[in-house]
Amino acid sequence: MGNKKLYFSQLLVIGFSILEIIATFLPAAKVYGQSFNLISPGGHMGSGVFFIVLSAIAILFTILKKKITVLGATLLGATLGVYQFYDFHSKLSQFTGPGLYLVLVASIGAFLCALFMLVQVKKNQ
Repeated sequence: MGNKKLYFSQLLVIGFSILEIIATFLPAAKVYGQSFNLISPGGHMGSGVFFIVLSAIAILFTILKKKITVLGATLLGATLGVYQFYDFHSKLSQFTGPGLYLVLVASIGAFLCALFMLVQVKKNQ
């Protein structure tokens, strides 16, 4: 427990997770001059809350070096990101905003870096 070193893969997971949190607040769609983000797309609680919770879990357990938990949280986030992208894109393809694309990239990036973390981080640390 004396080794508090963060590996490169851990830094990447943390970075992508922070990016995912930020992206949930950016416009995911813009229709008739009104922007919608993933936090409250129609005035109701949206899927952005799940992205924030999963990203926070990924950050916490990345620091604690709990690789399987990080992998599970990022896998759920990536799955939700792909689903949200296709759901929004199929309904509002011409109105999609940067938040939607950034959430997709960040969630998949966090998952791929979690796979890298699974290999890079030593077991007994």
